[in-house]
Amino acid sequence: MTMVIPWCPDFDYFRTRWCYCIIHIIRVLMCGRVESLKLMKSTLAMLFIGVASISSAQFQFVSDNRNEVSKFLKPYEKPAKLLNKSGAPAFLLDSTYRWTYSSGWAQNAAEYPTYNGTGLEIERIYVTVNGGNRTNSSREVYYYDMNGFLVKYMYYTWNATMWDSTMKVTYTNDGNGNPTEVIAQLINAGNWENNSKSTLTYNASNNWTLLLSQLWQGGAWENYRQVSLTYDANDNLTNSYTVLWNGLSWDNSSRIISNFNSTNDNILTYYFNWNVSLWDTTGRMTASYDTQHHLINVYSDNLVQAVWENGSHTHYTYDGQGNNSNMFIESWDGMKWVNSSSYDYAYDVNNNLIKERLMLWNMGAWNNIDSASYYYSAFVGVNEWQGVQDQILIYPNPSRGLFTLKLPEGNERCLVEVRDVSGKVVKTTQTSWQMSASSVSLDMSAYTSGLYYLTVKGNNYLGTGKLLLEK
Repeated sequence: MTMVIPWCPDFDYFRTRWCYCIIHIIRVLMCGRVESLKLMKSTLAMLFIGVASISSAQFQFVSDNRNEVSKFLKPYEKPAKLLNKSGAPAFLLDSTYRWTYSSGWAQNAAEYPTYNGTGLEIERIYVTVNGGNRTNSSREVYYYDMNGFLVKYMYYTWNATMWDSTMKVTYTNDGNGNPTEVIAQLINAGNWENNSKSTLTYNASNNWTLLLSQLWQGGAWENYRQVSLTYDANDNLTNSYTVLWNGLSWDNSSRIISNFNSTNDNILTYYFNWNVSLWDTTGRMTASYDTQHHLINVYSDNLVQAVWENGSHTHYTYDGQGNNSNMFIESWDGMKWVNSSSYDYAYDVNNNLIKERLMLWNMGAWNNIDSASYYYSAFVGVNEWQGVQDQILIYPNPSRGLFTLKLPEGNERCLVEVRDVSGKVVKTTQTSWQMSASSVSLDMSAYTSGLYYLTVKGNNYLGTGKLLLEK
């Protein structure tokens, strides 16, 4: 697939989510596997290889459209972001269904994320679909510290009967939540072995300024690549400089210089490669924006024998709410612009991305290629309840098996039902309590880890909530 999220991150937006991004970067580099080819992940994979190796406008030029689906695809999101501007609950992505087109549309994949009580993604399961048959493919599990910063990531593949762990990534963060060290390990003969390490440095504005990439060679870390970044007074990234390790010292490799207008829109970017003793200009990109600073046009040009030649043109269209509804790309055939690809996006009333479709131009007509559908539910924390005047608390939550329910005071009988994510009732408990005894134990130690939905039915109310089992 070549589906894309209809926006791309600037460096600051990228920096705050580096922990999640490195996961997919490592998967591309080390595992040869790409679960999703959305723009966010593919762009970041290219960034890890080297910022200056990017040769598309999609990284340097930033759309302001940052919808909820893109937000919650990244578990390194701060919990405070879970409320929208109006203070209402945000929406979590429940599931994603992917389709491919041949003689007709056929589903070929699906994704199912699970979240903790603060809305951070703790698990995502990928399945393949073939003729109605669903098969587990891969699984991602995320671990956080008490501040909500990602500290560990695990990647599993399905071996027909169980999940096999294949990759582990651990993170060290500074006091501002910036990841300062990221170490990836791969499983080999049942043992974890070091594979790659990234060390990051930040300035006083928490902008990422230096990345040192190292590979594990012969029992020690060996330098591989270093990327330095500089910013202007408005924290706009103006210069990136990449060097490669030759075994003894650093060699120049590539460079990117970006220019911004008075409203901080990236309007011009030049690309350079090092050629023995000087920098060769290889490409440039120019961009234009509307009055709301939405990216409208991006032109990519290549410098060939000192002459600028057209490369590609990308045009963005937006709906009345400022969501990117179409991204249209055309290429230069040497004489004129010709259609290349088109991405359509649809949103619900809450501006959540619910549908995307890719079409390619072939033999004078647009041809369907891929599509994806997204489904959401309003975020409710695991200790937040709906339908109960007196709040019911669950603690500890998450738990390894034994939960305690603190129920409203009073003389009452109630029925406690626990459902899994599919809606199936897996446990039922009937209990009663007095005014002096308002706590009930709930033993879930016999069940598998994951998110469960809890319903408490009393004589005068119906309460619903969530609990998280982590073994």
